[in-house]
Amino acid sequence: DLENRRLCITRTVVKVQNLHDEDNVKSDDSFREFYITDDMLKFFQRVVKKKEEDKAFYGKTYQSSKSLFTWEDGQEFSPDYLEHHFKKVMKKW
Repeated sequence: DLENRRLCITRTVVKVQNLHDEDNVKSDDSFREFYITDDMLKFFQRVVKKKEEDKAFYGKTYQSSKSLFTWEDGQEFSPDYLEHHFKKVMKKW
């Protein structure tokens, strides 16, 4: 919610054997809400603008999704892809 400067975690996406995408979190404790700082706002605005450009470029083949972060064609990242790369980044720290 860029207008109100709130980042809310409202979905759970997990991969066991198949992808499970729930429009809710696993528990009430999993729900998170964060204030968006000026730097974060600028970053998210750039992401939204890039998605709009990608959607115009890919046209009918663009895969619309609820996710903010996707591949250029709109396809969502796999949860295990994100987990794998997050671990790699953390090892470098």
